[in-house]
Amino acid sequence: MSKEKRTIEKLLEEALVPEQEKPYEIPENWMWTKLEDVCSRVTDGTHKTPRYIDSGIRFISIANIKPFKPIDWNSYTKFISIEEHRELIKRAKPERDDVLFPRIGTLGYAKRIDFDEEVSIFVGLGLAKPIKEIMNPKYLELYMNTLFVKNYSISKANGTGRLTLPLKESKAMPVALPPFSEQKRIAEKVERLLSKIEEAKQLIEGAKETFELRRAAILDKAFRGGLSKGLHVKEKNENNEDEIEINHNTEEFYELPYNWRWVSLESVCETITDGDHQAPPKSEEGIPFLVISNINKGLLDFQKTRFVPKEYYNKLHAKRKPKVGDVLYSVTGSYGIPVLVDTDKEFCFQRHIAILKPSEDIRSKYLYYILKSRLVYNQATNYATGTAQLTVPLSGLRKIKIPLPSLNEQNYIVGKIERMFNKQAYAEKSCIISNENIEVIKQSILSKAFKGELETNNPSEENAIELLKEVLQEQIK
Repeated sequence: MSKEKRTIEKLLEEALVPEQEKPYEIPENWMWTKLEDVCSRVTDGTHKTPRYIDSGIRFISIANIKPFKPIDWNSYTKFISIEEHRELIKRAKPERDDVLFPRIGTLGYAKRIDFDEEVSIFVGLGLAKPIKEIMNPKYLELYMNTLFVKNYSISKANGTGRLTLPLKESKAMPVALPPFSEQKRIAEKVERLLSKIEEAKQLIEGAKETFELRRAAILDKAFRGGLSKGLHVKEKNENNEDEIEINHNTEEFYELPYNWRWVSLESVCETITDGDHQAPPKSEEGIPFLVISNINKGLLDFQKTRFVPKEYYNKLHAKRKPKVGDVLYSVTGSYGIPVLVDTDKEFCFQRHIAILKPSEDIRSKYLYYILKSRLVYNQATNYATGTAQLTVPLSGLRKIKIPLPSLNEQNYIVGKIERMFNKQAYAEKSCIISNENIEVIKQSILSKAFKGELETNNPSEENAIELLKEVLQEQIK
């Protein structure tokens, strides 16, 4: 009997986290133990690449799991034979309520298996099989999504660029263990709170989508004369020789205020061309050479640019040298992105970008905003050619039709658009901040939950150490 007692005490000593290594204070009837002591097994997937087939048993990886989300079957779609699966599950057999967690790459999150389909897993995934008599699987899943577990995983990982968490460190991970009934209360309360947070997050995401729609609506109204009512009934536009006859019954074009006119882009621009079609010489320094990735956010981005020699730039035709007030426009791949040139910095650009140099009949910012409109984008789409990568030809771009009011009204419209966009930008920034705060609140809830601070603790409940003793008792039988 004394030998048995000493054995239990020895096992208990090994299972408990030493006092000096306890991460933080927890309620008195909780205990700090290790992941391997509340799981029947902690392992990982196969260390060799299996032979893939067209259909069979799903073979999943890190890409398939996200915290608090259903398994994403589409992120990584591989299958193996039933024979190979049977071999692989000798090492790791994923089953309902087991907890998957990444061991390679981005660390510190987990996903409980909430499906019954048989799968095998790759080496990048860890697998924890909680002992259900002592560890609530939902509680363990939530715990393994805490900031503490993330920080622990990163601190114990090997490597610099792509981190790898050794299996032995996963097994030794400290786990805050409450009494069993409290685990259930914590899991239920946290899930309720996270569900409310998710609802708030969805509302914010919905609001962000409406911002884009509202911007499009503002531009649509602006270029129908809706933002400048009163102005266009007082003024008369001159120089109507470039006016284009439009069928107002078409879906694309509409009736304009009487002193506006439909014109082609080429009729209100000095030139419309694109970047040099010859591959430019490379240089370690010199003149920045922009590609679509340098403008695809709607701004000039001189970070991570290539360079061309000054001599090459000097030989370019003036129509290919951007000046303040010109507008760049992507015409290949991610086409339809306008960027206003607002710097006198010398630079040039690839042939997948067009440059429009406005004439005295159109304000630069008016041209920029009309190029952002759905009206112009739809016409560009109609002119686009190609299969794998669509391209808007210069001939088509030049023919695109836009509504043109007087210069005074253009100024007024631009001012109105910018005031409305600025208001919206403020609201959008508030949404972004709210979204960031939601992640902070989520981690705050998880942190409080696993410190016993969510009002779920009942001090009169039996100490969690008794749970662990029961499991250890089975080990010495």
